[in-house]
Amino acid sequence: MNHNLTCEQILSLLNFYIENTLSPELSRCVEYHLCNCPSCQSKFKELKSVLSEFQDTENLSDKILVCENTINPDIKKKLSEYIDNELCQKDNIKIRKIAIANPAVKRALNNMYNYKILLKQSYNKTKNELKKDYSKSVLDLIYDKDIYSTNFFYKLVIIFAIMIITIMIGFLYLYF
Repeated sequence: MNHNLTCEQILSLLNFYIENTLSPELSRCVEYHLCNCPSCQSKFKELKSVLSEFQDTENLSDKILVCENTINPDIKKKLSEYIDNELCQKDNIKIRKIAIANPAVKRALNNMYNYKILLKQSYNKTKNELKKDYSKSVLDLIYDKDIYSTNFFYKLVIIFAIMIITIMIGFLYLYF
C-alpha cells in the first residue's frame, strides 16, 4: 500500500485509528504519516486528549449525579453557563454528554431554556410597552407656554442683575 496519504485523508482516519478499527496495513500508513507530519501529529494528540476527557466524563457523570432527582450545584452552574454560551468547546461536549445520559439534567436544561425564552419575551414586551421618547416630553414641557413663558425669562434676568448690582455695591463699600 502507498504510504503517501494526504493530511486530509489522515484527519478523516484519526478517529478510527485511535479506536483501533483500521486494518493493520492502513494503521501502519497512518503511523508513518504521523511520524513525518507535525501538524497531523498535534491534531492527533488533541483528538486523543478530547477522547480521554470523554472517558473521564463518563466516570464524572456517575460521581456527580447522586440520583436521578438531584443535580450537583456545580453542574447546575455549568448548565447555566452552557445555555448562555459561556463554556469552552470541551465543557460544552461534557454537558451534552451528561444531559444525554441523565434525564434529570436533561429536564433541568429544558427548564432553563424555557425560562430563558420567557425572560427574553418578557423583556421584549416591557421594552415595547415602554417605548416613549422622554427627551421629546421634556422639550414639550420646556416649550409649553403655560409653564415656561417669556415672563419666566425676564424674572431670571432681573434676579441675575440684582445679584450683580449687590456684588458691585459690596466691592464699592469695602474699598471706599
